[in-house]
Amino acid sequence: MAHQLKGHVRVTQTRGEMANMVVLAAAIAVGVATGSSDLMRATAELGGVAASATMAPFSQAQETEADLTALEILEEADYDPRAALKVMDSLRAIRDKYGTGVTILSTHPSIESREEDIRKWLNSRSGRDYSCALITTQEFIRIREEYRLNPW
Repeated sequence: MAHQLKGHVRVTQTRGEMANMVVLAAAIAVGVATGSSDLMRATAELGGVAASATMAPFSQAQETEADLTALEILEEADYDPRAALKVMDSLRAIRDKYGTGVTILSTHPSIESREEDIRKWLNSRSGRDYSCALITTQEFIRIREEYRLNPW
């Protein structure tokens, strides 16, 4: 939600469209230069794979901005944004168990950096009282349990 609100999705789509246009232009140039439709097709396929592999969905700066925006959304919705620190604990456990090759860990800033940003944000809200803020809801608990019993 935060990525959408900040326009990150639109930026990523535009970059992807531009990469596709460059790949298409390269494929056409190869086809014209060689007269080979097979080489043109191979260039398009290889270029598409290369473009996809090199384009991360969001930059680390965008990920940080989305984290902070998400904290604001949580706070405005009367959820306790301090729970974000528990999410970092969960991500740390995943990293410790499976390593940093897990996609969400490899494309985002380090857990420690994200945790530091969350703490700074929370400290900037030092006068806020979250004692009555929601951590979860019964509806979420029900859905989570239902999913655990029948994930598909």
